[in-house]
Amino acid sequence: MPWTFPKKVPVADRCEWLKSKGYGVLDVRRDRHGLDRDKDGKACEKGDFRKRR
Repeated sequence: MPWTFPKKVPVADRCEWLKSKGYGVLDVRRDRHGLDRDKDGKACEKGDFRKRR
């Protein structure tokens, strides 16, 4: 998990960006990036992706 994201990656697209870099579902303890939206301890799983408008 990167400590920071590139500035060009919007907050809503961070899980997609991680997925494109080969990351899958991530176990989290402290969610400094806000990627575990459903607060179940796993980031960037199906319930954490943001809906595009």
